[in-house]
Amino acid sequence: MRQALARADSAFVAGSAPGSLSVLQPWLDRDVRDAALLWRAARGHVALGILTPTRDGADAHYQQAAAHARAAIIAAPSDPDGVYWLAVAQGRRALRGNFHRILPLAVETHTLAQRVLALDPRHAGAHGILGKLYSEVRKLPWMIRKLAAAVTRQDVLRLATWEAAERHLHRAIALDSLAVIHHADLVQLYVRQGRLPAAREAFAAMRPLPNRTPADTLFRREVRSLLELPPPD
Repeated sequence: MRQALARADSAFVAGSAPGSLSVLQPWLDRDVRDAALLWRAARGHVALGILTPTRDGADAHYQQAAAHARAAIIAAPSDPDGVYWLAVAQGRRALRGNFHRILPLAVETHTLAQRVLALDPRHAGAHGILGKLYSEVRKLPWMIRKLAAAVTRQDVLRLATWEAAERHLHRAIALDSLAVIHHADLVQLYVRQGRLPAAREAFAAMRPLPNRTPADTLFRREVRSLLELPPPD
């Protein structure tokens, strides 16, 4: 299995989520309960969900990712990777839909990211999740945030500040400077705040980075759109 996991990682870094999953599928078909196998399957479905344009199609991949991640957590409760990919899957689901759908998923994502950091305080991905989550919460209208905080008393609504979002994203970049997603989310944060010079600076830092996931090209395209930049030559 170790060779299969290595091939799956190589396919993922090369930009092929389907290729990564196809390497893992024979083991999944045998119902192998190995945490390293299962969180990689979750990772593949998260990438496919990000790249799927329709909400229903994306949601199906995120739910499959969540199922694999939960199985990984059962197989290895102290391994942060399963918890992390469950947080990513639920966080991505929270980006689509109305507030009644978003809030419980956002709360779960926040709880899971905090759990990852309890297992590994230097987990760049968990800091990235919190930065992105706080940014998404802060973009909601003030009245909605105020009413939701008063009714639910959830930490994610109380802790979500622009400053906290920026702090977590900078921490994510410090821990994993090559991750395109953290830089892209920082650009988005600055654009939402109207800090365009900072957004352009963050974009400049992102440009030379290598693609390491199947979704990195999409993240780059979204950032260019935010900054109203033409496609690269």
